[in-house]
Amino acid sequence: SISHAVFRGWRNLENIAIHPGLNAEGLKWYLRLAHTWKDAVGVKVWAGPFQAIVAIFNHLSIRDILNTDTTEKPMIIPGYEIVVPWIGHGLLTSNGPKWFRNRRLLTPAFHFGVLKPYVKIYNEVATILSTNLNRNCDTGKSFDVTELIGLATLDSLLRCLVSYEDDAIQQTKGIHPYVYALEELGRLSIKRAFNIFHYSDTIYNLSSDGRLFRKYCDYVHQFAEDLIKQRRDAQMLEASTEGESTKKHLDFLDIMLSARDDDSNGLSDEEIRHQVDTFLFAGHDTTTSAVCWTLHSLAGNQVWQDKVREEVSNILASTGSDEITWEDVGKLTTLSLVVKEVLRMHTPAVAISRIVKEKMMVNGVEILPDTLLDLRLYTLHHNKKTWGDDAMEFKPERFLTKEVQQLDPFAYVPFSAGSRNCIGKNFALNELKVITARLIHKFRFEIDEDNQPIYKPEIVMRSENGFHLFIHSAN
Repeated sequence: SISHAVFRGWRNLENIAIHPGLNAEGLKWYLRLAHTWKDAVGVKVWAGPFQAIVAIFNHLSIRDILNTDTTEKPMIIPGYEIVVPWIGHGLLTSNGPKWFRNRRLLTPAFHFGVLKPYVKIYNEVATILSTNLNRNCDTGKSFDVTELIGLATLDSLLRCLVSYEDDAIQQTKGIHPYVYALEELGRLSIKRAFNIFHYSDTIYNLSSDGRLFRKYCDYVHQFAEDLIKQRRDAQMLEASTEGESTKKHLDFLDIMLSARDDDSNGLSDEEIRHQVDTFLFAGHDTTTSAVCWTLHSLAGNQVWQDKVREEVSNILASTGSDEITWEDVGKLTTLSLVVKEVLRMHTPAVAISRIVKEKMMVNGVEILPDTLLDLRLYTLHHNKKTWGDDAMEFKPERFLTKEVQQLDPFAYVPFSAGSRNCIGKNFALNELKVITARLIHKFRFEIDEDNQPIYKPEIVMRSENGFHLFIHSAN
């Protein structure tokens, strides 16, 4: 058991402490812990009345954990039981042979040749988003951009993953029922995580929240299943009539429907639905967080905002277009520095967890089975021993220095690392850069000094009070 491991297996680790909670103070507390025990393999922490963990913020320890061969030493991903009824057993929640098979089948969906046409979709989504933001431009009042950014990233995901286009997705009035269902599922999942009595499936399923959760699960599942059936039917019709597809691009769903393993077996409709729900769950809030923190960071650093705007303007002037092309994305070197620093400063995935299933060595220390490891990515990315005394400051130029360029790769892992790294990394980075470039080209953002974001580290790094920005025309 975990408690057994606390007292027998962690004798070489450093400390036992009480976790202060998932809030801004909790982030500071971990930073203090990391400073005090900067050379420790890990730190023992009581994260709740019945939950002990080992907090990891040493990049050498993180390297050993993330480099574990999950096919030989499977590490169960804890904490996701709550969302399994929603997202199923996709890449995020599966392990062992099932995970390995799914990863192999899905990797082609993120090949550069597949990602290239998505840039046009990012532009289409950014155009709608710009129109919506323009209604709050030059009003003299700050505006919380969170909701509009969230709707835009969801719109982008639906278009790229399943070719679902509906102008209502980015509407704030008369919200689309699928958008509402996703928001409610996210809210209910977080609420359940903070209610120990609702950890029991039996008790939760009898509660009003549990009934609502099942209702919205049923809706999003049916939504995905209908899209899958329609695509299968369309493919069968094209095959029987030898017709050509009228689709503009190959999407995630196309690749999943055609994927085959070494035994020529494909994915079932249920497996495909699990993957669709997983990528919507994993890709929506993380990208929303990244875009919001990027805009906030640039709003608070006008020099860098001007540099990015100048870079984007020069690129667009050379093409005579308002759209960022696939080739343009690679030219956004200044914006790339900004994005790297934003992902360091405001890491979307605050932490990732693993449960050790077989005895293993981590940075010279033996870790017993059933030990819960909490890899603190935010803390890792603010370690002054690694990043210097200015680790808490926004300085994109640090990524041009020799010291940072020669860092151990596991000192900077905003998309995790090893075999279970984020499969959608390039998709997310391209989307983030295109949307940000389009917005900075059209608008100038300023922070609202009276309404600064307050860290709310939940599943992703949110802001407790949103992202309030003054929006001005860039011209």
